[in-house]
Amino acid sequence: MKKYISYFSFAILISFFLTSCEKESITDEVSLIGKNEGSTSGSYLKTETLDEAAIAEINAKADAEFMNFKNVGVQYKSTIPHWVGVIANSTSCPAGVAEIRYYMDCEDKNPATKYSYNGSNDFKPEGLSVDDRKNIYWVVCIVDAKQHNFYPIKKGFAIFDLSSLTNLNNTSEVCIHSDDEDTDNKNRYDSQNVGFSRSLGPTNTPFQTGSYNNSNGWTEFWLYYFTAQDTPWKLPDLGFEYSVLSQFDCCNWTNQNILEIDTEDNDPSNTMRIYPEFGNAYSASSIDDTYHIAEVGKNIKLFIQNSATYRW
Repeated sequence: MKKYISYFSFAILISFFLTSCEKESITDEVSLIGKNEGSTSGSYLKTETLDEAAIAEINAKADAEFMNFKNVGVQYKSTIPHWVGVIANSTSCPAGVAEIRYYMDCEDKNPATKYSYNGSNDFKPEGLSVDDRKNIYWVVCIVDAKQHNFYPIKKGFAIFDLSSLTNLNNTSEVCIHSDDEDTDNKNRYDSQNVGFSRSLGPTNTPFQTGSYNNSNGWTEFWLYYFTAQDTPWKLPDLGFEYSVLSQFDCCNWTNQNILEIDTEDNDPSNTMRIYPEFGNAYSASSIDDTYHIAEVGKNIKLFIQNSATYRW
């Protein structure tokens, strides 16, 4: 039976975690991985073909999960925190802020994961870093959207949905399934089972598991997607520097970038499913027109925005 932790207990737990566990730097994390990754001898041609049958199954499971949350979560909306996640601009979240620390094992053969703009002055948040093996280390800070108001701004953006509640201030919800490296996959959390997925029920904590798999190699993200609107609102001041996924402003790289994720080459099952607050779910290859928030196909692109540009 699931144990529900009070919000007060959660604060004590996080305080204990932050004071008792020394956070390793992202550079140190690289030394823990012992895979032989990189260019292969001889010619290697990437011939990705999407696994349509697997994608259909993944979408059906996402639909069922969304409906479960929609049916169960409504009764708890006024009684529990509304947990969301943002990308840390530094290598850790500040003291007192819970975090997700996650290693994402991308394609091994001729790995091509990178930031599109990789100059010394180009924006690359330290909480979303690419190591020398072309894998990704995430640091996501967890905050309560009831305490920090996220509303539509003049450009589209998305933040992580870590709650048992559906929809946030007229958002759509988005499920992105990333088919990571299949062979000897090393996906892992370094944050005491704080995961990207959600839990049904009136939980007062964002402690969930089950949003990644390292036997077949996949990662699943649930996001709140805010469409661009002509409003006076800005992104909230959380007391620390952070980034969001956001529609790209061509062509200024000092506060934004594009993370190109090289997913599994062999029949990848990458997919993105969008759930409007009103209307039917649908699959899409991108969020937003022209300069996107995310693109999902044989590989995945995430468009990253420093919040400082659009923040109170």
